[in-house]
Amino acid sequence: MIIRNIFILTFLLSFAYIGNAIDILGIASSENGAGLLYNKLAGEFNEYAKKKELDITVTVNLLSKENSTVEVTDYESTLDSLLPKKSEKYDIIFYDNIFTSKYGQHFVNLKEVVSDEYFKLYEKGIAPQSCVYDNKWVAFPVSIDLSVLYYNKDLLDKYHKSPPKTWNELRETTQYIMSKENNKDLVGYNGLFPDNEIGTCSLYEFFYTFRDKPESSYPSFDSKEAKDAFNMLIKLKEEVASDDIFKQDIYFAIDSLDKNNLFTKSWYVPSMTNSSFTLIPGNKEGVTGSTIGGFNVAINKYVKSDNQKAAAKFIEFLASKDIQKEIVMENKVFSALPSIYDDADVCNIVECEVFKNVQLITRPSSKYNDYSTFSQKFRKAVYDGLYEDKSVEETLKNIKNIVDDFASSYLKKSYYGLITYFIIYFIYYLYINF
Repeated sequence: MIIRNIFILTFLLSFAYIGNAIDILGIASSENGAGLLYNKLAGEFNEYAKKKELDITVTVNLLSKENSTVEVTDYESTLDSLLPKKSEKYDIIFYDNIFTSKYGQHFVNLKEVVSDEYFKLYEKGIAPQSCVYDNKWVAFPVSIDLSVLYYNKDLLDKYHKSPPKTWNELRETTQYIMSKENNKDLVGYNGLFPDNEIGTCSLYEFFYTFRDKPESSYPSFDSKEAKDAFNMLIKLKEEVASDDIFKQDIYFAIDSLDKNNLFTKSWYVPSMTNSSFTLIPGNKEGVTGSTIGGFNVAINKYVKSDNQKAAAKFIEFLASKDIQKEIVMENKVFSALPSIYDDADVCNIVECEVFKNVQLITRPSSKYNDYSTFSQKFRKAVYDGLYEDKSVEETLKNIKNIVDDFASSYLKKSYYGLITYFIIYFIYYLYINF
């Protein structure tokens, strides 16, 4: 009888155990190159959760062109169809870090569910710029893309030249080597200024490299720094490249690495292990710059509290120094955790000196209501001046007008929102007191 009761009790407790288990479902795009990493990390977390008896299982649903519905044309439109409707389908959201301002209102304030120690790890890096919405930390960086300058080490060594630290050095070195090589197929410098978002990244960071000091803010487009930047852009195009080369996309850049061209501006490509690279040059030595790309992870605020807390355990796992170290050493990707590049093991695998000294800048997606339209107009204004022979003064004036117009629109929306809040509060006050 006692044995029978023990068996029944054990049987019932097993059901209670199963009932307490929490299944966390994430959504991510498989088109961004990190799909395999997401699933690997989810698997590692599940093993970790078993050892810690957390009763949490994470699964990531990777969307691709093949498994998306007919109506959904890209990953962002999928999120657009889910989040505004307060969908509870997904607990964890992986998203492009330029969309923090777009989606941040739908995410949990992570300060309420994630331990403070993780924020302290990241607060001195780029994360606060790409993960904070409305003064709330709503995401953590999973992967960071950054720009670097690849160079042909053999050619530089042949002519006793060093990797350039300024744009003038790049221009002069390129002219010298190209004249000595006399090879019409050799590309001196590509620029990477296609008419798409990658072009915006290249342009935005190019102006950023002309600030006075590393700690200086982004230069205004009516400043001497902006004028110097645009003049240098014209010089590089005319003296060491061409209209056609400047307009080429990322595939041309990757191909340039295979062909051992002289200087190639590109996103950092971890798989290019035999290619030498350095920081993007600046107008002055010690000043550099790179816009960032990459993906963040956030928690859907519309799911129930238990799921939010469970999802937070997964984010803490991803953000931990041990996992970041593993990701960097196995994949040679860039981590948003600054202290990782003080680790001797990591520095035996990747170029710590480059990564420690990179000066990152986010695109101004948080400053404007419609960043995509801003990006297109900003790019067109610069390219009109670069390719259509408009004066430097007219070009910079057009760019500044675009920046001011979008900034004004953003402020108006914020202002109207504040007025609406006070009206509602005033009506509520009258209702309560009279």
